[in-house]
Amino acid sequence: MSNKRNTKGLLLIISSPSGGGKSTLIKTLVNDTETIVFSVSVTTRERRNGEEEGKDYFFLSKDEFKKRESEGCFIESAEVFGNYYGTPKDYICSQNEKGFDVILDIDVQGVLQVLDKNIDAVTIFLLPPSPSELKKRLVKRGRDRPEEIEKRLDEACSEIKHAHRYQYIVQSETQEKSVNQILSIIESEHLKVQNSNELCENILKEYQDERKKE
Repeated sequence: MSNKRNTKGLLLIISSPSGGGKSTLIKTLVNDTETIVFSVSVTTRERRNGEEEGKDYFFLSKDEFKKRESEGCFIESAEVFGNYYGTPKDYICSQNEKGFDVILDIDVQGVLQVLDKNIDAVTIFLLPPSPSELKKRLVKRGRDRPEEIEKRLDEACSEIKHAHRYQYIVQSETQEKSVNQILSIIESEHLKVQNSNELCENILKEYQDERKKE
């Protein structure tokens, strides 16, 4: 597959409850598809060993973060355990202009911020197959105590209540099926006329130039 499209790239937002398989899905899409890149977020937390500027995060001081936030430089932002995180507009725009589709991994609250700002994005909610399957996945990964798992299941119910706000819902029955469905969504979005205006204009110019030669 070519590493660049003939049309402008898309902004893709994927959300799911904890344990819904979102992180693995996004990693597969980015690793296996040359036209898809993962959005690099901005953070004010300290850089950890092995992390690279511009690859893992863009690292800023809290003062600089708040300054950029006030200037509208982020499409969404949040405070987590005393540190700030944000999704930078300029990074997404630069990648989209190069023809790359940019994937964001943000929660429901972040998506609601994006929707409130009328930002052009393709929103996808990754829905676990069933409550019992979600609980099984949370238990299997072994990260949380039983009471924390129950809390995550309650949070999942709250998040699923907002699923109707998304443009697409993909039920994560198998990894392969979910990947193929999202790739189909991406292709469908690129075929929409409003996402292909530049391509149409270029083709029209080619036809007009050919007609002038006749």
